[in-house]
Amino acid sequence: MINTDFRVKLIIFDIDNTLTIDNSWERLNYTAGITEAEDEKLYTDYYNGGITYEAWIAELHRLYKARQRLTKTNAELALRSFVLRPETG
Repeated sequence: MINTDFRVKLIIFDIDNTLTIDNSWERLNYTAGITEAEDEKLYTDYYNGGITYEAWIAELHRLYKARQRLTKTNAELALRSFVLRPETG
């Protein structure tokens, strides 16, 4: 179960491969100070059945807090420059 004992400060919609061809989570994680190796390990662990989705998100949340680099401003900047798919209008 996802820990809901914290105040939500940012909501991000997953638009990867629907409205864009970019990876929003990769951009956000990089901005938050998550290394490529850490990101890949969490992704692989989840898709190989090593951790649950809830554990994946909990670890990202822990890393975000530990690195203290993710702010509303830099999250907006990281996610603002997506190019939309032509078919989105």
